[in-house]
Amino acid sequence: MFLLDSLGLADQIRTSASAFDNIPDSVWYFMNMFQIQFGLGLILVAYLIRFMIRRIPVIG
Repeated sequence: MFLLDSLGLADQIRTSASAFDNIPDSVWYFMNMFQIQFGLGLILVAYLIRFMIRRIPVIG
């Protein structure tokens, strides 16, 4: 948590956690059925890989 506190992200994470608590069960059901968690993780990893590839001098 020290890293998150030093970056100022700890408060934003706490706020987003409380926002996720307010999502109704019916929405969670469909998010699980369509595997939204997997899709969002895949998108975030793809952006991270794209960011890292663009930092390579020969390619980017």
